[in-house]
Amino acid sequence: MGCSLSVPKADACSDDLGCRRSFGWGSSCGTDGFCSAVVTDARCERTFPEDLFEQPEAYRDHVVLGGLYSYGDHLPTLQGSELALRTVETSDAFELDYAWVVCDYGDGSENLEATREATDYLVNTLHVPAIIGPRGSSRTQAAFEVAQPEGVLVISPSATSPALTEVDVVAPTDATPGLLWRTAPPDPLQSVVIASDLSQRGVGSIAILAQEGVYGDSLAALLQDEFLAQGGATASITSFSTDLFDVLADAAAADVEEVVLISSEIDDYVAFLRGAVASDNLRTQYDAKGIFLPDAAFNEILYTDTVDTSEILFDNIRGSRPANASGPLFDGFAAALADEFGASASDSGFTAHAFDAAWLVLYATVWAHTQEGAVDGLGIARGLRQISGGTPVEIRTRGWETVVEEFSAGRSIDVTGASGSLDYDAQTEETTAPIEVWTVIADPASASGYAFQSEYVVEP
Repeated sequence: MGCSLSVPKADACSDDLGCRRSFGWGSSCGTDGFCSAVVTDARCERTFPEDLFEQPEAYRDHVVLGGLYSYGDHLPTLQGSELALRTVETSDAFELDYAWVVCDYGDGSENLEATREATDYLVNTLHVPAIIGPRGSSRTQAAFEVAQPEGVLVISPSATSPALTEVDVVAPTDATPGLLWRTAPPDPLQSVVIASDLSQRGVGSIAILAQEGVYGDSLAALLQDEFLAQGGATASITSFSTDLFDVLADAAAADVEEVVLISSEIDDYVAFLRGAVASDNLRTQYDAKGIFLPDAAFNEILYTDTVDTSEILFDNIRGSRPANASGPLFDGFAAALADEFGASASDSGFTAHAFDAAWLVLYATVWAHTQEGAVDGLGIARGLRQISGGTPVEIRTRGWETVVEEFSAGRSIDVTGASGSLDYDAQTEETTAPIEVWTVIADPASASGYAFQSEYVVEP
């Protein structure tokens, strides 16, 4: 009787790791000192493998990564990242297995709180070491503010605001790396290209309509300065939060040659194009102006959701975005994405960047596991500092073995992905990339009758 009373309960615990070993992935040690089953969240239902929540015991030894994307507006980038997870599972080159949980922060701009709540779930309930996503600079900052104190790495495929440079480690080193990464270059590159495009076409006056937040405010200020420096006559900035239609009407009436709309939300671009033809007066005014849209507008939703109302303006639209790479790497990624999800790699911006972001995290887990002895956010960050010099590696399935070999030996690699060369500056932990200028053209082969076309690419 005395012996049986001295044996602790099977579900007693001191840490989450012990619970995982006993009960499987997702089990955690509660404040009462007992293990609990994995806790689910309604906004985080997409997983790979699909039965991750239903059979946690089968995945007790997997490295589970987090994802933050809109299941709607940002589905192509979600699929780009998930393709990497699905692809690595086909390789037997490394001893670790992987899974991920993707949380949906919803569509539109009013979702920063949803982003914070989803990040908190991934970080403090599921204890993921890294989060791939989200789209947008404001959401990325919101996620990072929750993740950083817990030592969790965040890597966004699209957060281009230079303001984010200041929220992480100011002078990162191998010993103290930053935990905020991005596979897209910051906006100073894009602002120069937009200003040059306007200047080369003889545009002397612009009205900049900028969504309030770290993306819109930063890019608007950069563009205004660069446009005036390149000889532009006037460049006004008007910020908006929810009053887009008011600023749309004011810009239409302004004596300017081109309107630049800056937002992180595709919904704003769609609303702008619909609103620009809502009356005969607006239609006439905007038909006489150029319309320039930066990277977040590069989404087939831009023309599929406006072709019935705003087709008259399509010839007036130009835009910019970080360019995809061309050649076998991008083509192989595009073919795999089409085969796995029936999706196009060319109909939305940052899809290739999302694929590369996931692969970089996977690569960095190898460094963390072999060189640090544990896969956590700091170890992954140290691994990311080893991908821009050394043995060349192309992001494709057969490159995985080289990564494992080199990182296991403590040697660096030099990665090229579907989005291009991924050369990170060790001083800033940021990359550069070519910037593409695009237009919307008629395309009889498209269901909507339109498609994006690359006009030219500017190298950094």
